[in-house]
Amino acid sequence: MEPLPDQHTYAVWLYGEYSVLVERDNDMFDMLTVLAGVIGPAVLGDNVQYNFHRLIKGDRVNGWDNQLCNEPGLILSYERRWRPFFRVSRPGVGIDASPNAGISVGNVLTQGKTGLTFHVGQNLEGNYGPPRIRPSLAGAGYYRGVDAASWYLFAGAEGRAVARNIFLDGNTWRDSLSVEKRHLVADVQAGAVIQIKSFQIAYTYVWRTKEFATQDARHEFGALSLSAKF
Repeated sequence: MEPLPDQHTYAVWLYGEYSVLVERDNDMFDMLTVLAGVIGPAVLGDNVQYNFHRLIKGDRVNGWDNQLCNEPGLILSYERRWRPFFRVSRPGVGIDASPNAGISVGNVLTQGKTGLTFHVGQNLEGNYGPPRIRPSLAGAGYYRGVDAASWYLFAGAEGRAVARNIFLDGNTWRDSLSVEKRHLVADVQAGAVIQIKSFQIAYTYVWRTKEFATQDARHEFGALSLSAKF
């Protein structure tokens, strides 16, 4: 079975993530992340999607016969984020801009990236951005607690040079379906964060340029996260 011209091959990735973050002088952090898991039918992604679509009374998805084969997945990532590139503070509100750069190496994803994110709101000194689904603009998910409540809005852009993406290139050691990927991809994103003492809720919306040659339209998706600091 061949994938539809405007779709990449079906796949599911179940993984765990561990990150080490080092903050330097309150204006820079380095983050090393390891993601490890499994891709393929063993993860039962088709069953999860089928049952969820039954729950919401959605259409049945029929592309799982051409999903990627079972394969262990690993990504090692290093990111550096500078904060702030500039900062303007006023009573109760501030504005800043944070550049970032990073590299990822692994059989799932190998890429380099750089970007810039603007923030406007409160408690900007104690926040490095909400967690997001990778690949994405840098957001460590790290924040400092506040005495009452604070908020901020953010928007940014990131460019990525992609050497390998298993979800486009296909399996590493076995024959599988693939599509002709684009090596240069860009994301534009915007969102909002509300923090109440040690709790944080964030919503991010992402516009992503086309990732492969026959893709019909760019991808758009949102991410909602709820965090608690202990």
